[in-house]
Amino acid sequence: MEKKSEARIPPQRGQVMGRVVKTVAEVVKTAASEAAKKVCGGSSAATAPQPCSESSKGNSDT
Repeated sequence: MEKKSEARIPPQRGQVMGRVVKTVAEVVKTAASEAAKKVCGGSSAATAPQPCSESSKGNSDT
């Protein structure tokens, strides 16, 4: 019984760019989350990170 190789067809239009954009967005999201944890001293909760207040950064206008 011979195994017939099937021809590979290219992905549909826009799929490659969509995958690239999705991957880049995930990397940026992860990097931003890690940076926020370092700056704000946040916990490793699974929820979206809350922006830090100005007072937690050590900057004061007085």
